[in-house]
Amino acid sequence: MGGLGVAIGLLGVFLMKEPERGRFDRYEEDLARAEGRELPPKKEEDDEDEPKKNIAQNFMQSLTDCIKNPVTRWCTVATMFRFVAMFACDYYVPAFFLGQYPKYRAQFSLLYAAMCAVCGLSSSI
Repeated sequence: MGGLGVAIGLLGVFLMKEPERGRFDRYEEDLARAEGRELPPKKEEDDEDEPKKNIAQNFMQSLTDCIKNPVTRWCTVATMFRFVAMFACDYYVPAFFLGQYPKYRAQFSLLYAAMCAVCGLSSSI
């Protein structure tokens, strides 16, 4: 099952194209129009002058972009804490309850699976 996930992830890395950066960033233009000033013309980026970046450089550039903007920085930190809490619950709750109530193994597994499915679906929506 893990191999299938790795294969799908690799397909995504090699087949999906990253969207153009700043494509939807129109804040500066709107601000300039509201203040009645003109923006300098945008310079066209030449792909021939700049060498192609590899996956690691693209990842580091994306990480830098996330850290620069305070909103994305704090959302990223909150997401990391959320996943740490989720993993803690996934690993320690079953060990605790099955250690305390070994006779209720079947009931616990059924209820825990239902809880993970329902709560996981609702948290990802």
